[in-house]
Amino acid sequence: MGQIDDLPIELIAVILKDVLRHDIGEPGHHRWTNEPPIILQVLSIAQACHKWRELALNTPSLWTTFDGELHPLLIDYALQLSSDLPLKVCLDLQSDFGAGEDEDGYHALQWDVVRKLVSQIPRTSHLVVRLFWYHAEAFISELTQEAPLLVHLEIDGEYGFDPCVLPRTVFDGKCPSLRHLVLRSCKITHDSPLLCDLKTLVLSSCTWLAPSELIQLFSKMQSLETLRLYGFFNIWNIQVDAVILPRLNELTLSDLSEVELCKFVLNSVRCPHALLRIVIDTRDGDDFAGLFHACSRWLSFHNSLGVIDNLKIDSRHNDEAIQLEGFSSTDPMLRFSITISDQSDGHFDVCQVVIAGLSNLPLAGVHTPHFYTGSLGSRQFWAKELSKSLPGLRTVELCSLSALYWLEVFAWCMTCDASPRLLHSVQEVVVRGSPHEGSALAENMGIVRSARLNEGCPIVFRYEDTDSQLPDNMYE
Repeated sequence: MGQIDDLPIELIAVILKDVLRHDIGEPGHHRWTNEPPIILQVLSIAQACHKWRELALNTPSLWTTFDGELHPLLIDYALQLSSDLPLKVCLDLQSDFGAGEDEDGYHALQWDVVRKLVSQIPRTSHLVVRLFWYHAEAFISELTQEAPLLVHLEIDGEYGFDPCVLPRTVFDGKCPSLRHLVLRSCKITHDSPLLCDLKTLVLSSCTWLAPSELIQLFSKMQSLETLRLYGFFNIWNIQVDAVILPRLNELTLSDLSEVELCKFVLNSVRCPHALLRIVIDTRDGDDFAGLFHACSRWLSFHNSLGVIDNLKIDSRHNDEAIQLEGFSSTDPMLRFSITISDQSDGHFDVCQVVIAGLSNLPLAGVHTPHFYTGSLGSRQFWAKELSKSLPGLRTVELCSLSALYWLEVFAWCMTCDASPRLLHSVQEVVVRGSPHEGSALAENMGIVRSARLNEGCPIVFRYEDTDSQLPDNMYE
């Protein structure tokens, strides 16, 4: 086998476990793949040589992850080799599970596999399930045993018409170790024992939730550190008392059905330390001014001595989406990201919405904006809004894509009649990489430099290599 056999046997076991993808991922990020089940991959490795066979048979941790289609006899064999270590179980009960004619007892065999793995709930630490509507109730009814070791639970019920209902009696009402819960198209009551000590809660497409029920859910989770909401919720324009989540460090509102839902959550949840991430589509009539105001109020509750002093404006998906990301150079937890995409059939100007919204965000302390996008609307509109929204502007950083357009805006500012001069506070412009149309860029630089010298307030233009450090995107 070469030099790898010279490694300590314990190190080889660690390498194999990592290569075989025993980690099922962060909450909400499990990937369903077409790869062979991990147990089968372990069996394949065991056939490489005598030493590796002995390694596989005597390393219980290699036999603790159950995913994909497995025969009941193979499951029994792996359970025997896994000793008493905690298990990770991933069950994919999609539309082909138990559907159609039961040829040769295949469906009975499938349910035998499910019941065999569910019987191991008392020693299961991670359970990830994808359900279809016509067997969801039957599966949930199997979860009757206590789950003392269960830390991570994901149930995806989105393959159906009605939500998958999780009664209070699931796991016999006893799941004391649960810390990470992910529910898609599932229904759970606000007094469910599953919610008691959560650190991570991910909810997607929970159309059954009324506003008061949503807030009741949150109010029970004072240990919550990560809250992510995706998809459609039933939220009406009502007022509820705000709830404080003292330990929350991330709030994500992504692909939600409408702006009003984002506003409702921001106005109803207070988080002294949390990062904020919003991803939303534009639609005609959406109140984006109200959304930016709600973001500002939410950020004002942040328990921080720092201020937002850097702003990154980026384009996504061929300029169909614009991302605003604000962050503090002194407090890494004071950070927000708002991504807006155009779903209005061309009736909405995303760039104009974003730039106009800057004045509604707490950006008075921003001294450096980073532009990684192309055109952002008309020169006059852009320059006026930036001058109004970012009074502390000192340095502007540009990528090669945005350099020419931005310098055209700047040159226009030098010739317009505005008083005081638009963007007059800018002292330095940094261009990263090799800009497009260098001659036109140099011409505009010359216009700005000459005008600034005549006014007695010179400006510095500087190029930097693309290998120099860029501000990180907070979610990539």
